[in-house]
Amino acid sequence: MADVQLSGVQKAYEGHRVLHGIDLAIEDGAFCVFVGPSGCGKSTLLRMIAGLEEVTAGVISIGGAEVNDTDPADRGVAMVFQSYALYPHMNVAENMGFGLRMTGTPRAEIDRRVSAAAETLRIGELLRRRPAQLSGGQRQRVAIGRAITRRPEVFLFDEPLSNLDAELRVQMRVEIAKLHKSLGNTMIYVTHDQTEAMTLADKIVVMRAGRVEQAGKPLDLYVDPDNAFVAGFLGSPRMNFLSATVSNGGATLSDGQIIALPPLFASPTPGTALSIGLRPEHFSQPSEPDAWLDLKVDVTEHLGGTSFVYARGPGGEEVIIEQRGAAPEQDQIRAGFRVADVLVFDADGQRIR
Repeated sequence: MADVQLSGVQKAYEGHRVLHGIDLAIEDGAFCVFVGPSGCGKSTLLRMIAGLEEVTAGVISIGGAEVNDTDPADRGVAMVFQSYALYPHMNVAENMGFGLRMTGTPRAEIDRRVSAAAETLRIGELLRRRPAQLSGGQRQRVAIGRAITRRPEVFLFDEPLSNLDAELRVQMRVEIAKLHKSLGNTMIYVTHDQTEAMTLADKIVVMRAGRVEQAGKPLDLYVDPDNAFVAGFLGSPRMNFLSATVSNGGATLSDGQIIALPPLFASPTPGTALSIGLRPEHFSQPSEPDAWLDLKVDVTEHLGGTSFVYARGPGGEEVIIEQRGAAPEQDQIRAGFRVADVLVFDADGQRIR
């Protein structure tokens, strides 16, 4: 196992910079997830760690050794791609052992490693089948098994579940989490799905436009985001944002309603434009609400144990309200919340604490 360190890492194509000085420490044995919208640079960064893309500037170290000029095969990493990349003319066992055969590993050792990986992934009965005879989830297990047989220090996953249907994605998330717990290796995982990031990671790196917006434990980023982008990206449904202006009594919404603000270290000047952040669950029957919003309801989603009410805020903003159980059909709703749950952002989206 090994830690991964990135210092001032940049990437440019024909003078166009796509990664802007990434500084990041991934601890030995961590499960780190790079998450962000398409085009933010997360897959490029992963491929640079793997050695599939050259580093324009900065240093990448694995296990304390700089690997900028090290061949991918000598970095101690194994990568699982979005496409399964299985050889159709080989059976499962042959696909899983192919990399070892290319390095001259003895046949007995190949068979032993393939059998051990198949047992870990519970695909022992599939070893004689070919990829065309497998389901999507089984093919992804084979691709992961091929990585396991190499015994890497670091596993790299590039959106490995994006080709699976919703039910299989959930199953495979659980399987990958179990695999990390069993092996204990450092794992770096790329996804645009914040649900995967929140459920798998012990460290999340939120990226946007080639920069790291915030990195840390999933719940720390969810509860205490540094900016509106991180706050809005993590969470399903996303955080609600209401436009407001600082007033002496708190924050004045678009309809003139004034709500109190939580205690802030940096008190904004009256008249300053703000954005008020509230998550849907903050409206979910708070024990002692000290503020309310009167909203017009657009539609209600009934999901059984939970309902989501989609309404319009004072300035026309969409406001999503989570309610326990079956929400009644209604045209108007009065949603209560606690001021302590309010997050405050300035006009540029930076958090005011």
